[in-house]
Amino acid sequence: MMKNASFIAVLLLQANLMFAQQVVFNFTNAPYTIASSSIVNLNISELKISTGVIKTNVVTGTYFSSEPYIEIATGWNQLDTATAKHLSFKLKANPNYVIQLQKINFDAYATSSGPSKIIVAANNQIIKNLELTSSKLINVATNSLPNEYAEIEIKIYGLKGTRETSGGGSLKIDDISLTLDVHEIPDTTPPILTTCRVLNKSQVLLYFNERLNEVTVNHTENITINRNRCKQLTFANTEHNSLLVELSNTLSDNTITIETVSISDTENNISLGQNCSCNYTPLLLTDVYISSDRLVILSFNKPPNDWVLAESYLSSDSNIKFVSAVIA
Repeated sequence: MMKNASFIAVLLLQANLMFAQQVVFNFTNAPYTIASSSIVNLNISELKISTGVIKTNVVTGTYFSSEPYIEIATGWNQLDTATAKHLSFKLKANPNYVIQLQKINFDAYATSSGPSKIIVAANNQIIKNLELTSSKLINVATNSLPNEYAEIEIKIYGLKGTRETSGGGSLKIDDISLTLDVHEIPDTTPPILTTCRVLNKSQVLLYFNERLNEVTVNHTENITINRNRCKQLTFANTEHNSLLVELSNTLSDNTITIETVSISDTENNISLGQNCSCNYTPLLLTDVYISSDRLVILSFNKPPNDWVLAESYLSSDSNIKFVSAVIA
């Protein structure tokens, strides 16, 4: 039983590592305060210091296993994060994506008069509070940030802790690495019927705010127009967010009401019920003007309003026998 449990734990660990992504400040090459990352939907700001300067490309001493590193001098005598000197940078996901921060790791070395405590905060939530031993290399590993965010600001504070210090020394840091997951926000909103348009007395176009499920066109019972079930549904475009509705009965009312139920998107979010109204004006002949035995103008109640029957001719009873029409 223990072997099975161990095997499951290993699988879970491997699954987590598969989805984990990394952002790294290794301070090896210029520009030294810019992170390296292959995460497509993430933007990372430059590493900055609240006061003073960040000294880069430092190779003095043998404090770290890999060099160069960064060094920040003096100003480490504050007792709380409200006024403490700190490094900071921001992570910002692309629209419709969020960030899950799992861990931050870095190596720190404080001189005897440097900071005696480090606090790491993400969006002002403390994820690590660590006392620093004087002149000793310490690996700082934070806790995870429990929620998902579109933007996360990381701050690394140097403070005066339980160990006495003047704060006039320096803090050396190397290899800041972040383990995180950037993923798309799941769609949990049903599709919305935004508008409708009458094409003719037997066809209506319906427009939705997103791509619909492929099976939508198989369920004519889900759409009624003036309480009459439609005869056929087809997608009107390649984006599949518009439906062409073939009517069972031709339209006669000036105002029509479309009702939809159980329309689903590609994520299988189902709308319980929506309606939309639009006006229908039948095409009516309003006037006929006979200009000559070869020219007749027909007027209609909506565009194209005037048609010229250029090749018509009149019989003895004044009936039009032949028509070749063009829009006037």
